[in-house]
Amino acid sequence: MNILKEFTIKNLKLNKKRSIVTIIGIILSTALICTVAGMFYSFDKTMIDEIVASDGDYHVEFYDVKAEDLKYFENNNHVKKYYLEKQLGFFEGKNNMILEVYEYDQNNLNTLKLKSGRLPQNSNEIVLNDNGNYKIGDVLPTYIGDFEFNEETEEETITNGITKEYKIVGFLADSCYRYGYISKLEDESETYNIKLTYDNIKKTYKYTEDIKTDYGYSFHRDLLNWNFVMKDDKSMKGLLYFIGIIIGIILVSSVFVIRNSFEISTTEKMRQYGMLASIGATKKQIRKTVLYEGLFLGLIAIPSGILLGYIVIHILVLFTSFMFSGMTSEGFKIAVYIPYQVIVVCIVTGSLTILLSSLKSAYKASKVSPIEA
Repeated sequence: MNILKEFTIKNLKLNKKRSIVTIIGIILSTALICTVAGMFYSFDKTMIDEIVASDGDYHVEFYDVKAEDLKYFENNNHVKKYYLEKQLGFFEGKNNMILEVYEYDQNNLNTLKLKSGRLPQNSNEIVLNDNGNYKIGDVLPTYIGDFEFNEETEEETITNGITKEYKIVGFLADSCYRYGYISKLEDESETYNIKLTYDNIKKTYKYTEDIKTDYGYSFHRDLLNWNFVMKDDKSMKGLLYFIGIIIGIILVSSVFVIRNSFEISTTEKMRQYGMLASIGATKKQIRKTVLYEGLFLGLIAIPSGILLGYIVIHILVLFTSFMFSGMTSEGFKIAVYIPYQVIVVCIVTGSLTILLSSLKSAYKASKVSPIEA
């Protein structure tokens, strides 16, 4: 069989132009698949990073949990980390907007992204979003109470409140979408909201169902959605199907293009295959000779296609980030993220393209008889 391999490599060298054209075809096919899959994963990773920066990395939030029941969440083996927060009430902000006042524990405060200043160090200090009319060091008297909505007059009012003074110590970054006042949780409370981050986001539903409590909860839908976990949202699954269809179209198109090169190569070498058959080469050995030709070309073309795809992804990311740089004051930057799944997809689809392209030629070559040649 080593002689047959040497025969294949020698023929590739003698037909350099066709070999190079075939390699280029495989490179472009692999690079295109790598670019599509890589851009999809890069955009997905960017959206996840944006969601974490704006809302936090929790998976599910339980509401009004009694202090004595916190242990059932904190000691859960599947809870990687947890955040505590307490809603103090509502207040009327600028332009008659009704906003909330929250107190966060230190772990929760550490998830905040600041534009300027520092995090609160006690319950009398706050950070907030809007710094248009305020500056660090300002003391704000705030009337905090219950929110009521009058359906007849459609008026929103704050009732049963108290006035508390807060000192501004920082402003949240534009990407941190938490409207209202955020202070530090110091005093003990009867109830808390607790946010959980599990050790495996894919099992969020199962882990949540396993926590036997009657407390209300809500999932971090955006984060779960972009991690393809949400059960009742088919939009991300539809996007995955769309990407799969695109890759399928690229694969089929590539097979039709590259197959011609193998058929031409096989037709030109029919006499040589007949001579091999006349000296004892079996049909299986002749088929393997054609497939080995595809394997040899793939070993050169597939890694080169992945490398080209990686370069193209970087160029597209830079261009896209530049085009959308004005979306926020901090700029919109897409993170280049090419996980092992993309490499696996490129290798599998590239190998499948070569196999489907050369299979017909391999069987055609194995059927030739010495007399016919």
